[in-house]
Parts: sequence; C-alpha cells; structure tokens
Amino acid sequence: MTSKEESLGVKASKIAQGVASKWLDDAWQIIQKKVLDTANRGLFHAQLRFTDIVPQDPQNQQRLLKILEREQLSGRFDVFEGNDEKDEESGVTLSITWGPV
Repeated sequence: MTSKEESLGVKASKIAQGVASKWLDDAWQIIQKKVLDTANRGLFHAQLRFTDIVPQDPQNQQRLLKILEREQLSGRFDVFEGNDEKDEESGVTLSITWGPV
C-alpha cells in the first residue's frame, strides 16, 4: 500500500457510512409517518420493529438517536429474538416518546 492509498479501515468506514446513510434516509420517512400517525391517535409513544442488519449496529443506533434528540423525541433500542419455528427474524425495536413528561 502506498501512502496515497486509503487504508482498508478507511475504505470500509466509507462504505458502511454510505449504506447506513441511505438506510437512515429511508427509515426517517417511515419514522416521521409513524410518529405523526400515532400522535393523531392521541398517543405520546410509538414503536417500530426492524429486522434488517443496519439498525442492529450500535453506531447506527447512536446516529438515529441523535437525530431523534434534535427533533425533541426520545428513543431507545431493544433487541428481540426471532422464532425459527414461526419463521420470525431477530432484530431491534425502536421505542420513541415525545411530549410532556
């Protein structure tokens, strides 16, 4: 590797950031709709379940939690286990809350 070439870590980080950014853009549209639809029902919390791998990564979770915080929302991720017998995948649940505490 010459000094002008990027290291493997830099290349991998750029790829992961690109994939995660696309996922965040797509997920944000879903999150916004879910929050507003839930608020229109008079509730102050919403939950979304994700089975894809991107939101299961702690760094991606932190990025999304920071976005939620900027939007005056609180978020928490919890892992859930799938059920092979029922052909259910494992993933994470995102719990979002807002409003007066």
